[in-house]
Amino acid sequence: MSSFTVQLLEKSCLDVTLKNPRARDLFLSKMAVLECVIAGGNVTDVEAANFNWTVDGKEKSGAKEHQIDSLRRSSVLSIRANEWESAKSVECSVKQNNGVCLKKSIKAKTGNFPKPVVSILVQEDKDIAKKWLQLVCLVNVSFESDIYVAWKKGEGPYEEGLTGEPVKTGSFNFVTSIFNISKDDWDNGTLFSCATAQSFSKSDESPISKSTSKSHGNSFECPTVTL
Repeated sequence: MSSFTVQLLEKSCLDVTLKNPRARDLFLSKMAVLECVIAGGNVTDVEAANFNWTVDGKEKSGAKEHQIDSLRRSSVLSIRANEWESAKSVECSVKQNNGVCLKKSIKAKTGNFPKPVVSILVQEDKDIAKKWLQLVCLVNVSFESDIYVAWKKGEGPYEEGLTGEPVKTGSFNFVTSIFNISKDDWDNGTLFSCATAQSFSKSDESPISKSTSKSHGNSFECPTVTL
């Protein structure tokens, strides 16, 4: 009587996703924040998994773990933007309860990418309310990239407006950001700037910016449509 052996191969019971750093963190804090997310079909597999990070093969500590829900966990590693830009590989490895190790790696994209095109729409005087008005910043990029938009009043710090999700039109992505300003500041000639950075921008690059004021003229006017 012949005999045979059946070899059972251990399979992956988790899905691993490694996310690129967001433009906001690269712009404001000069840090690359990378998130490694695991998702599984049962709580035990998700809870038993262990994360490990390496940059160019060297282990990195200091990552923070988060329980997203019962079937998802994440590990977040923050490194300096210049370290992210120079790294050949950033890897997140996840050791499962069955001993199988899953690995995902990414690196910063390099090259000469087209710069975003920034414009500001302003209301005509007859549209301006008594105390407040809105500026609208339009950002146009010709490739997929995470975009961060910030506003500045005069020489003050950057502030966030109400920024929408990117809208894809053909080969272009458009991002719109709305910023509320006071009529007094506008009438006094205060300069307002809209700055944008993308996830492919280098940490030593200045953001692409557009400025406008009541007398500046470096903007587009948004005409009034009477219905």
